Amino acid sequence: MEITVFTLFPEWFEAGPLGGSIIGRARERGILDLRIVDFRRWAPDRHRTVDAPPYGGGGGMVIMAEPLAAAMDESIGPPGTPDRPLTVLTSPRGESFCQETALEWARLPRLAFVCGHYEGVDERLARTRVDREVSLGDFVLTGGETAAIAMIDAVARLLPGALGNDSSSAHESFMEGLLEAGHYTRPPDWEGLAVPEVLRSGDHEAVRRWREEESLRLTRERRPDLYAELLVHPMQLRRLARRARPFVLFRRDLAGGPPEVLFATAGVRALPDFPGLLEGIHSEPGLGPEVRLAEVREAKELAPWGRGPLLEEVRAWLEWAARVPGGERPPGLRFVRNLQRELLARQDADGPSGATSGTAGRNFHGGNTT
Repeated sequence: MEITVFTLFPEWFEAGPLGGSIIGRARERGILDLRIVDFRRWAPDRHRTVDAPPYGGGGGMVIMAEPLAAAMDESIGPPGTPDRPLTVLTSPRGESFCQETALEWARLPRLAFVCGHYEGVDERLARTRVDREVSLGDFVLTGGETAAIAMIDAVARLLPGALGNDSSSAHESFMEGLLEAGHYTRPPDWEGLAVPEVLRSGDHEAVRRWREEESLRLTRERRPDLYAELLVHPMQLRRLARRARPFVLFRRDLAGGPPEVLFATAGVRALPDFPGLLEGIHSEPGLGPEVRLAEVREAKELAPWGRGPLLEEVRAWLEWAARVPGGERPPGLRFVRNLQRELLARQDADGPSGATSGTAGRNFHGGNTT
C-alpha cells in the first residue's frame, strides 16, 4: 500500500511509531510505502508562507489553499486523476475513525492524508481536494499529524503480511464489534492470581467459548454503548448458518409489543404465516440479551436451506423486510454490527454481486439499515 502524507512537520513521520516495530518492518519489506510531502515547499513567496489570518476575524491562523493544493496536485494528481488515492483530511469536525474505517482503507492500494494545523485549512481546499474528513475522537489536538499517525498505524497493521501471522488481528478488540478477552502467559500463578483453568485445559472449543463469553462480559461492563448495538455476534451468525434446520432470529419487545425479526434464513421469508411454524425458542451464547432463536418446523412450502454466500442471505433478508404485509418496512430493523466488513470480505471472495451489495455496504454502518 502507498500512503502519502501532506504535512508541515515531516520530522513527525521520519522516525517514531511509524519507523519501528510492526510498521517499521512493514516498510522495510515493501508492504507499506510511506511518502511524506512537506507542502511548505510550494509556498508562493520567499518567506515560505503557508498560513494567513481568517476572514471575519478570530484567533489563530488558517492554512492557505494555494500551496497545499499545488502540493497535492503535483504529488497525487488533481481531482479526477485516474487512480488518485482516497484523500483524508484529519479534522475534529470529521466523521469518527473506528476499526471498520481501518478495515475499509486497508483494502485500498493508495491512501493520502492531509494534516490540518493551526485553525485548520481553507474550507475551499476541503471542498475541492478532499474526499473525507475524519476525526480521531471528540477532542482537539495541536495538529493533524498525531491523528494521521494513529490512523496509519491502525491501517498498516491490517495489510497482508504486516503482522507475520494474519490471523493475529482477527480476534482483536472491535474486530467483531466487541472488546477482546484478556490474555495470559507464564507463570501460571502470579501474586496469588491464577490463569483461568480453561486456558490451560487444551480444549480448543472450550477456550473459544470462554473467550466469546469474556468478550461479551467485558463489552457489557466497560462499553455499554457497544453492547447496546450488539444484536447478533458475527461469529455466532456464521456458526448458526451451518445449522441444518432453518431458523429465525428475533428480538423480544420488553414492553410487550410484537417481536422484531432480525434475520430469517432462505425460504422462511416466503411463508405467509411463518410465526406459526416456530418452535424451540431459546437464547444462545453470542446473541444479545434480548435476542432469541426459533427453529422452523418442516413445511412443504419451505425452500431448502443451503450454504450460499452471506451476501445472498442478506439480500434475501432485505427483500423480505421490504415485502412485509401492508408494504411498510418494520421500524428499527437492525442487523449484525460490522456487517459492512462481512459484505466487503464476501465481495472480495465472490466477486461483484450487483447494485444491492453496494447499497447494503453503505447502509449497514454501525448496524442500522435505515
